[in-house]
Amino acid sequence: MGNGGESVLLDDIGFLLARASAAGIAAGNDSLQPLGLTVRAFATLTLAVEHDGITQRGIADFLRLDPSRVVAIVDDLENRGFVSRLVRRGDRRMKAVVATPAGLALFRQAVAATREAEQDAFQRLTPEARAEAIRVLRLLAFPDEG
Repeated sequence: MGNGGESVLLDDIGFLLARASAAGIAAGNDSLQPLGLTVRAFATLTLAVEHDGITQRGIADFLRLDPSRVVAIVDDLENRGFVSRLVRRGDRRMKAVVATPAGLALFRQAVAATREAEQDAFQRLTPEARAEAIRVLRLLAFPDEG
């Protein structure tokens, strides 16, 4: 790592997070491609599976994506039969994004694919280091929680 400027990046949390994220996203997209998904579509489907009645706005907020991007992802998943938009109880203007049975089946396949890709991408991590990385990343990703 030749010049002195590189050492600054090697101690920069933002740079290291971005580089590790890029590696994880690339591995995730590669593993999900045979299923017709991207990492963002998988994350959207996951929220529909795990958070009953989540709105598109809730998905956008959780994933920190532009709401228009989420609309496009949900449109694609809905057109392919993996999610449905339902009128949300208590507020007819809000639509809940809910996984269909086909979406739940795809979700299960995608979880297996992404877990394997994650292990390959981050194979240098011991189980203990992986658990610690997850703990620290949760602190950084969700600073207002617990």
